[in-house]
Amino acid sequence: VGDAVVDDLARGAEAYLQMWERAEGVPGPECREHRGIFGSRGANRIPLRAPADQALRAAGQPQTRTRVWSWCVKGPNTDLDRRYRTFAVYTPGERVGLIASTAPGHKAQHVGVGHPVRLLRGKATPFGRGLLSRRLRGGSRLVYRVIRGRVRYVAVASPEVARSSGLVRGYLRQAGLR
Repeated sequence: VGDAVVDDLARGAEAYLQMWERAEGVPGPECREHRGIFGSRGANRIPLRAPADQALRAAGQPQTRTRVWSWCVKGPNTDLDRRYRTFAVYTPGERVGLIASTAPGHKAQHVGVGHPVRLLRGKATPFGRGLLSRRLRGGSRLVYRVIRGRVRYVAVASPEVARSSGLVRGYLRQAGLR
């Protein structure tokens, strides 16, 4: 009985928080559009290095909210497909350090999820096992996960996170992306 009461209280606090955020004009937890561009400043309206309140106002309330926030993304052929997600991973300083997406319509440098790896020739270099990367202006970095010759997700890392491939991989692991 004790665990059930604690679970109910925890959900109640989140519901209360979401209610106040919506009263302040933060969009509710809806699935986002399937198109998106990843660049040196961020992706899908989420700015890199943004504090939580700025990310909330830009992208709306996430479906999950821990150190990793996630939003569902509408599939390209359906109104809702919960397989596709956008993730924002926060740094210990509580700023967005990495944004990643598994949605087919999300692209970085015209290459997106589902595209053949050959499109990255001359655009990206190896950045660890199964990862290709491209450094961007200002020190941020695009990252592509490639499996069996296809891009499986795209990500952009802030300059602080992009310092090393190990740090980027750690942030990707936190988002559940390997």
